[in-house]
Amino acid sequence: MADAFTWSTALPVIFGSSVVSALVTQFVTSFRERRSAKGEVAYLALRLAAKFERFAEDAAGVVGDIKDFAAGAEEGVNTELPQMQALPDEKERWRDLDVALTSRVLAFDEYRRSRQGSIDQTWRYGGDTEAIDTAHAYAILLGLKALKLSGDLRSAYELPPFDTPSLWPKFLTSQFDDLPDPWKTEA
Repeated sequence: MADAFTWSTALPVIFGSSVVSALVTQFVTSFRERRSAKGEVAYLALRLAAKFERFAEDAAGVVGDIKDFAAGAEEGVNTELPQMQALPDEKERWRDLDVALTSRVLAFDEYRRSRQGSIDQTWRYGGDTEAIDTAHAYAILLGLKALKLSGDLRSAYELPPFDTPSLWPKFLTSQFDDLPDPWKTEA
């Protein structure tokens, strides 16, 4: 004889399957959100890396201009360090970035401004030659610092390495090798 339907046997089955269904739904939703967040953080890191690579390229341009001036190829010289491009809005997933990397990203422009202030002070009190040498050294150091930060962002978020057919990254490195030793300790 078939068992008769009773609520006392049906309710545990209904509630049990509901709980399992809710847990599976929660797991799938959580997994999808984490995956989406990871992609958004990686995209933010890529955008930041590209901004630092652009800064490094601009810094290499300043170094080249100063070298051209020193060689007599140009009449005037620009000792202004490049400006950092605006960083993405706070609406982005900044809080999900590594704190140490975020700190370095946010501190970079302040460091650049303080170095520009040093160049300006050298113009006032040290003379043309010293100011040009200072601008040359800081452009090299900041360009390499920006490239390092870009590489660290790419590495931390498993992004492809920076690859350019241009020679400016090697140019910056060779210029660093030619710096006097006191400047190299600041790197």
